[in-house]
Amino acid sequence: MVHPSDYYPNEAWIFFKLSHVPVSTELEGEFDVFAMMDAASVYILGTEFVPAGSLADADAPIRSLLNTAHPQALAWPKSLLVSEATSVANLVSEAGASGISVEAISQAELSKFTNEACQGFKAHFGGGELH
Repeated sequence: MVHPSDYYPNEAWIFFKLSHVPVSTELEGEFDVFAMMDAASVYILGTEFVPAGSLADADAPIRSLLNTAHPQALAWPKSLLVSEATSVANLVSEAGASGISVEAISQAELSKFTNEACQGFKAHFGGGELH
């Protein structure tokens, strides 16, 4: 069982899907929202809107999210935690370029860190529609 107290700041970041359902926009269509979070502080270091269902085929959003998080943290983490259900090929490639290892953990373990952020996002955006 992992917990934020098991980590020190910037030891591990968590890459996760912040939106349980795609966010719909009138002009651009549907997007999944991904976030990068520090495991120790559970501080969200950045978010990225990715066309729904396309993360497995896109390096740019992952690179962008890592590059957004880095200046916030002023360091690279040693590892990146992701859900076992996440397609990680592009993530491993992008993280590896910065010397970051990727570790897959169960969704139940991951939710100990991410549940509050996901619930807050859901409460703020409701059914996933942006106006």
